[in-house]
Amino acid sequence: MPRHFRHHFGNLSRCPNCGTLRITKLKHRDRIDPMNRGFLNLLERMLGGVIYHCKFCRLQFYDRRKSATEKPQPAERRDLATPAE
Repeated sequence: MPRHFRHHFGNLSRCPNCGTLRITKLKHRDRIDPMNRGFLNLLERMLGGVIYHCKFCRLQFYDRRKSATEKPQPAERRDLATPAE
């Protein structure tokens, strides 16, 4: 029995339909592909989530978490002249 609500928990953004991590971020909504409807999607949109698109099921949805394909921010470079603390 599928439990799609479990895809809304965790550190990374997942497709709410199929659960894949291979999603892309969109700049604006595509009018051709379907949008995920439901309370959790509305809540994510109201909390400032960005719009993502699933490559496999072609579903658009909002999520506030980062995707697995986004590159992490590089850490600050340490000055090599100063000793390590």
